[in-house]
Amino acid sequence: MKVIRARIRGLGDTIESCWFELSPRLNLFHFPDEKGRASFLQALAALNPLFSCESTRPFADFPLISRQPYSKRIYPEKRTVALAIFNTTPDLVGDLAVVSPHLFQTDRIEVGRRLDYSRWINFVEIASSTRWREIAADMQQLADWAKEIAPEKAGRIDALAQTLDKSDRIKNGIGLALVEWLESLPAEIRQSSRQRIDNLARAIRRAEDFDAARKVVEQRLPIFTVLVNSLSQPEPLAPLLHRITGRMAELSESSAAGGRDFLEQLNLHLAAMRFSAPRLHVYSPATGTEVEVSATPALKSNATPSGSLMHLKAAVSLAIAFSQATCRTEPILLFDSPEQNLSGPLHRQLSEFILTVAEFCQCCYGYASVDIFSRHRGIPRYTVADLTTPGY
Repeated sequence: MKVIRARIRGLGDTIESCWFELSPRLNLFHFPDEKGRASFLQALAALNPLFSCESTRPFADFPLISRQPYSKRIYPEKRTVALAIFNTTPDLVGDLAVVSPHLFQTDRIEVGRRLDYSRWINFVEIASSTRWREIAADMQQLADWAKEIAPEKAGRIDALAQTLDKSDRIKNGIGLALVEWLESLPAEIRQSSRQRIDNLARAIRRAEDFDAARKVVEQRLPIFTVLVNSLSQPEPLAPLLHRITGRMAELSESSAAGGRDFLEQLNLHLAAMRFSAPRLHVYSPATGTEVEVSATPALKSNATPSGSLMHLKAAVSLAIAFSQATCRTEPILLFDSPEQNLSGPLHRQLSEFILTVAEFCQCCYGYASVDIFSRHRGIPRYTVADLTTPGY
């Protein structure tokens, strides 16, 4: 899955953008302002971050009063901050179609993260629940028949129908009541109208099926990984190793072998990497709770420019392997101006490395001033002005 279009509805230091298109490969974002660039990438990552939003609270600094163009209160449960439209893959569509045949039509999925950190998922141009008008005629025919055999049954559905408008969606308690009524019909009606009743039950349960499908999508969304690689920040492998440790613990709770199997799968993905980066192997030490990583060649100190680039490459490898092992898809990599910590001769190495990775992994690269990809035409480039100009 890759992002086709996205939008950030930020507050405070985070911009409010218009919708912008994303290439499936590399996308460049020129943000001279450090805080603005970091908050933009963090907001985008909140769609499906490495760590839960509840623990990292990426919107904690957002003001709850908007003063442009006039003052108004912001309701976190209603304000969507990050939105994205994803394409789908054939294997994902196959998994969704198992849940509901309606989802065989899925080609785009929209995901949003609200200010209160709740997330919503929509299947673009596919209704996720049935409206009353779609089933009212068939329900009424069954009710009319029931009046002749069991009048008390017809009375129940007539009373419920009077509370529904044609456009009302059938879900939650209403859907449960309708299914229970269908199942309580006299045997004579159920036997002679089996096909109709089954079709009605499927239509009524459509909302339940789509809730189940959203859970499938949640498990398959690519992980958005922000890579900072600042000399003043902890080395970029640390958060990934911490998340891997947490994932192993989660899997070990349900199965003794779950964590070990995941680690084996992770290392298989690492061994399959075919770009220029240190060869990594993740292992669980005999003592301690955090997993560790070995590298060939050995990683240099992250305090030097060449060592910093080496650690960044290793972090990219680990992020890709983790997303493949967890979500069966590549991650979306968000780079926060790593060129700032590298000398000029290393810029060429960094740009060539990212271009190689972007051949199969969607990348968003935010930079402060130096465009290390200036020799490469055809890469989508955005400035802050571009992102905030309607119809750009």
